[in-house]
Amino acid sequence: MASLAHPHVVAIHDAGRVQGHNYLVMEHMAGGSLRARMKPGQPWPLHEALPSSTAWRRRSATFTPGVLHLDLKPENILYSPTGR
Repeated sequence: MASLAHPHVVAIHDAGRVQGHNYLVMEHMAGGSLRARMKPGQPWPLHEALPSSTAWRRRSATFTPGVLHLDLKPENILYSPTGR
């Protein structure tokens, strides 16, 4: 996972298994998740939707062949305090 160092991918500092449970120690993203910014039944304003779509494109471009993220969902798109 360290080989995925990229400005648009959250840094993974450690990983392991304790009492049968896997864990990751990741860079803290104080801006919250994409899910927290979504409001059920309400479309996104364009000024919010465009940066998020850019994040999805950048994210897919950072992965190398043979590496898959198997849990893509709004909870896994995280923002810095500045909204990046």
